[in-house]
Amino acid sequence: MKNEYMNLSFYQMWYFIYAMELGSYSKASQKLNVTQSAISKTIQNIEQNLQVQLFAREKNILVPTEAGKSLYRSWKDVISAMQESVEVARRHMGGDIKKLNIGVLDIHKSEAYLWEYMEKFREQYPGVGLDIESERPEILHRQLMENELDVIFTVRYDMERSGLDGNHVAFIKDTPLTVCMRTDHPLRDKDVWTVEDLKTSNLVVISALHLPSYQSMLIDLCRMHGFLPNIVYNVNNASSLVYNLHEKNDVFICDRYHKDTDCLHIVSRPIADTHSGVAMVWRKNDKQYLREFLNLIRNDEQR
Repeated sequence: MKNEYMNLSFYQMWYFIYAMELGSYSKASQKLNVTQSAISKTIQNIEQNLQVQLFAREKNILVPTEAGKSLYRSWKDVISAMQESVEVARRHMGGDIKKLNIGVLDIHKSEAYLWEYMEKFREQYPGVGLDIESERPEILHRQLMENELDVIFTVRYDMERSGLDGNHVAFIKDTPLTVCMRTDHPLRDKDVWTVEDLKTSNLVVISALHLPSYQSMLIDLCRMHGFLPNIVYNVNNASSLVYNLHEKNDVFICDRYHKDTDCLHIVSRPIADTHSGVAMVWRKNDKQYLREFLNLIRNDEQR
């Protein structure tokens, strides 16, 4: 085996994998709790040792090369295989792992609907661990498909419109859509909006390139009421919506679980006769405790 391969460490592989999935060194450094410089130097070392270019840099955006994409797929398999081998080894030692891996939407106030269920589950099954990951919708989807997560909680419209083949879905915590606006918006004093009120507003939306289900939901909603939304700005993710209300008529649509509905500089109002909420999504899984966790939530929702 050549020396350049022997010099690779699992830490380097993890740094590269997180940079690839999150699309930036800064986000990867926050996730891994290391400096951005450490991520950057690690990527440079990998590129120098292997004589390949992993990313093309375009206006501070990391664009994976074909070589980078290939290594990402292979190294993810290596990491997954190593994790699985450790779990198998522990089972041989009589230490069967009792743990559920749960994914939640990074922009949701997931504690508002999930905390009570987690506490009830811990009371009933104190020996079972609950590991929580907070990510963007597309990453949650991939982690569920690759069995890195046992169940995910995402926004309702995402699963109504995109879906994932082979998954089970239950909708919980029904809530109307919410309009968020600046404090100087002309309709800020209206307690409950109608969809027609959106006619006079400018919509800041998530780009269809990043979350197509969001735009299609808004367009279809407005079409049902005889008009098309006036989309003035596209953002890359839900967390940046609040920062792009530049004019007093600008608004964005979410639901009451969106973190920015509590922002001091924002007025949020429900939109009558609309529906949003939380989608609980899981794949066919033989884990006993997953079934118990799901049943706890579904039974509570049916009361």
